[in-house]
Amino acid sequence: MFASCSNKIGEAEVNPDRFKSFDQLEATLHSLGIKNFQSIFFIDFSKSNNFGQNHDVVNIKDNRYFKILSSLRTVIDKFDDDKIYPAYRFGCVRTRERTILPLAWDEQNMQSYTQQDAEYVGFDAVIQAYVHAVQNVTFAGPTSLCNLVNASINYSKAHPGEHILSFILCDGAMCWPTLDMEAVIEASAYPISFIAVSVGEVHDRTLECLDDLRGRKFDNFQYVNYRELEATLEKIGKRELKKSKSQFEQRDLKAKLAMDRALANEMFMELPDQFVQMVKLGYLAENLIVKRTGVVLREVNDTNTVGHE
Repeated sequence: MFASCSNKIGEAEVNPDRFKSFDQLEATLHSLGIKNFQSIFFIDFSKSNNFGQNHDVVNIKDNRYFKILSSLRTVIDKFDDDKIYPAYRFGCVRTRERTILPLAWDEQNMQSYTQQDAEYVGFDAVIQAYVHAVQNVTFAGPTSLCNLVNASINYSKAHPGEHILSFILCDGAMCWPTLDMEAVIEASAYPISFIAVSVGEVHDRTLECLDDLRGRKFDNFQYVNYRELEATLEKIGKRELKKSKSQFEQRDLKAKLAMDRALANEMFMELPDQFVQMVKLGYLAENLIVKRTGVVLREVNDTNTVGHE
């Protein structure tokens, strides 16, 4: 059932990649009582994204950020109950490495914004805001993660006791790695799971360091290299097309769903471990954990000694 791993769920200092499919991962999330979380999004608009298909405006369906958001659309509504998604941009001419702005914020608007200005109702609205931004925002740089990590901490403080998923879509190449590391260590005092998906061409050393960073209260950061996964995702889609006997349109939908769930498996891989660690640290509000969680944790640790099939 699981990928080979000697640690029980929630016991590893650095969380392993233990699930072979999103079905396995989803079943474990439900068995742990993970029924909802709050999501927040940060998208990189640095100039380095103009190379290749990262922020392709003309062929939007070839745009890697659009592909990732479209993949998330198929799974995230299952877990985010209120369907309200704060989304921000960074690395553009107005933000650079210094701050963040609501995703679709007018570049000429110099007024301060509120939390509500960054909130989008329904994930389709996030995708629409992204398409608007990519057509109207001036790309710049440099980029840093510390501001958006701190924004995630503030968001967690505004939603005490809730499990926060902070999605970072970027191309890597951060300019203040030490500040980023310090911020991620500080964030481990809060129930925040960071999921960084990079569209950069090579492995990013800063993101790799953040994924394996020591000194945190728990492993709160998952790094996924999207470029590395693209070929695998394409193979999954083609395999689904070959075995499907449905009509052409339904075959395409099934192939896309298979690819979306494979990517979601990589992004959400560490959530079960992180949830158990948050419970042990007392980060989550008791009424959000499901009353039987203490029993579930014992059951998981007794039965899911990963390494057997």
